[in-house]
Amino acid sequence: MHFTSFEYKYIRNVLKNICPAWFLVFGVGYDSGLWLKSNLGGETLFLEDNSQWLSWAQNKYAAINAKQIRYNTKSMEWRSLIDSNALLEIENLPLSIFDFAWNCILVDGPDGRFLDSPGRVKSIFLASKLAKTGTHLFIHDCDRELEKHCCDRFFDAKDLVAEFHRLRHYRVDSSRI
Repeated sequence: MHFTSFEYKYIRNVLKNICPAWFLVFGVGYDSGLWLKSNLGGETLFLEDNSQWLSWAQNKYAAINAKQIRYNTKSMEWRSLIDSNALLEIENLPLSIFDFAWNCILVDGPDGRFLDSPGRVKSIFLASKLAKTGTHLFIHDCDRELEKHCCDRFFDAKDLVAEFHRLRHYRVDSSRI
């Protein structure tokens, strides 16, 4: 589902306060240009599993830094994956992402609407591992069971800043790293 206008404004306001930032976005889409403009002067990296969406975004936004990755999961498998040692196994994952202190991470991909779509268990887990003290994490579609349960499992409830519509905003506290 798409972001609400309030969700967009909320994320943009947070980015405005930390810009220029190291901003990692799971998923490209019609809003990719918004995220690029919201982080002017910063570094924004998009990770996308759908080659058609990736190609579209690269043609639409000349300045986009987007990498193709592959998930070998299905949404329907999330319960068996949530405690798996294979959660970091994402094909073509640029290992350099572990070298950066991401100020902001947005999980809006991969597709998780259908039982046979990849689902977001791996991207939510990876976001939790990449977070450092002060990192803002935005997880979209938390009205769905998978996203909600993964957030509850991988993030400390004390780090939850806000929750509304389908969005959760976490900010990592140094005392819990």
